[in-house]
Amino acid sequence: MEYEFSFVVSGVDVEDSVLVELLQREMDGMLSRAGGIDLLTVSGEDSSAVPLAMRLVERACALIPGLGCLRIDRDVVGVHEITERTGRSRQNVHQWISGARHARHGSAFPTPEGTAGRSPVWLWTEVNAWLTERGLGDGVGHPTREEMTDIDFFLRNLRLLSVRFTPGVDHSPGRDSLLKEIRDGRFAALTRLLLETTGRPRRPARPTVIVADRDEPARAVMEFIGGFDHEVVLVTRAEEFVTLVLSPHSPASTVRPVDSVPVDATVGEWVARMGSQPNSVFATADTRGSGASPSIRRLVGVAA
Repeated sequence: MEYEFSFVVSGVDVEDSVLVELLQREMDGMLSRAGGIDLLTVSGEDSSAVPLAMRLVERACALIPGLGCLRIDRDVVGVHEITERTGRSRQNVHQWISGARHARHGSAFPTPEGTAGRSPVWLWTEVNAWLTERGLGDGVGHPTREEMTDIDFFLRNLRLLSVRFTPGVDHSPGRDSLLKEIRDGRFAALTRLLLETTGRPRRPARPTVIVADRDEPARAVMEFIGGFDHEVVLVTRAEEFVTLVLSPHSPASTVRPVDSVPVDATVGEWVARMGSQPNSVFATADTRGSGASPSIRRLVGVAA
């Protein structure tokens, strides 16, 4: 299904023609301002709204450093907006609301979300779902009330965490499965783990969480981690769901055994080695002769 999302954003100038053209070219996205609120509207196809929203946010933030996606715009509509979007008369819309029309065709018209002044307003996603049952919808999927809550929960925590994927490596199904698992019951535990790492050296203001499919190439993930100047968190699945706090810097004053990870190893295989040798520093030898990959050491490992 094709979904459309409008995010309330900060950190951008919606009149910056360079940014406007970049988002339109790379994501078919649109920056706009409505009622003093800056909005980013993007769309994409997926069977589920929440992981798709997360991928779109990640992509937009990678395109525009400093972009902040604050929350999903609730897109509330009154009678006037409903008439404009459906092309029907105010009388028709009032008949829908009162139940005078389509009363025998499924559910009643949605309950108002609240009032603006003295006039009721509704969530467009619920009005559109009602209209779609009758063949009158706008043909686009919109996140439900529950999905908007989930997305807002993620966006709130994304302001505390920086969720990243290894660039140049396409393992979307595995990553989406992990994101769903996090969303459906592990996010609180993950956030708690990160908060408990306060006081560690090189801990950034926004901890970096790298989500990696178990079948991704370990070397690419290790090189990505090696590019950070602070600790990172790797979330993946080996035999079970695994969260690892890793440091791309091995202290010079401490001699640790170095475990050579095969160049063609997967993330799952690398995690298994870390489980059996938690005190080692891990690196891969490059058979192409360009030197060794950055050394990575495990600080904390949690499997649950």
